[in-house]
Amino acid sequence: MHKIYGSLTVPHFSRLVLVPSRIPDCNRKNENVISLYLILDAGLHNKSLHLIAHDPSTNTIVVAHQGTNSKNILSILNDVNIFHVELDKSIFKQSAKKVEVHEGFQNTFRHTSSIVLTEVKKALIQYKSQSVLLTGHSLGAAVAVLDAIMLRENLDSSVKQSVVVFGLPRMGNEHWAKFVDSTIGSEFIRVTDRKDPVVDLPPRLLDYYHPAGEIHIEDVDKTGQATKIVACPGQENKHCAEGNSIFKDHTSDHLGPYFNDISFGQDACKMKSS
Repeated sequence: MHKIYGSLTVPHFSRLVLVPSRIPDCNRKNENVISLYLILDAGLHNKSLHLIAHDPSTNTIVVAHQGTNSKNILSILNDVNIFHVELDKSIFKQSAKKVEVHEGFQNTFRHTSSIVLTEVKKALIQYKSQSVLLTGHSLGAAVAVLDAIMLRENLDSSVKQSVVVFGLPRMGNEHWAKFVDSTIGSEFIRVTDRKDPVVDLPPRLLDYYHPAGEIHIEDVDKTGQATKIVACPGQENKHCAEGNSIFKDHTSDHLGPYFNDISFGQDACKMKSS
């Protein structure tokens, strides 16, 4: 498993997509990503904001997807189209039988999948890189996971891939969870924050399951620093987010803070005034 403390800069990458093509004003929290070289900016009018960048400090290609606010993601997860559909075999040719995912997540992924695959391949050659980092928050986390499986099928096995996502909802059925574990399990971390209700949706009653790889933030101090972080072995560990009571969930926890006072949402990373 990844050393989680080696992944503490990842929330910066994930949040940076909120203001692509610009230097966001996130106080001093954003200093370690200002040196990113932007390869692709989806633009503010794209349905699914994302960016692809090169991190010269680690020679890594970074793919980040924008999330959505808590109210919107709860609407998506409780929509009438909540039932899952078969994973798109035209993209995921190695998909196992009976693997199904949330239709809305797969549709959002399709908007950007082709360009992500093309640009990542080009960037790996251009920068002579052997490393890809995929990240996102909320809906963006779900898209990043689908990206990761697509890239693992299409990139050389020598390319090291890290997948670190935040506030990931359940994405598919039990066959999906097992497919994620077998495909990117050794590369995958999903971070859950305290009493976030989004990570427990859609409900297991509708045959939705999380893959393994959970890291759970149990407590945060007044400065936004995570004071207790635990590893959660296996799928749906009842000692972590799966054990939360629906009567004590806090929707605001979905936005963070994660680790070093990093929160998501439109107000978390504003534009610098010129």
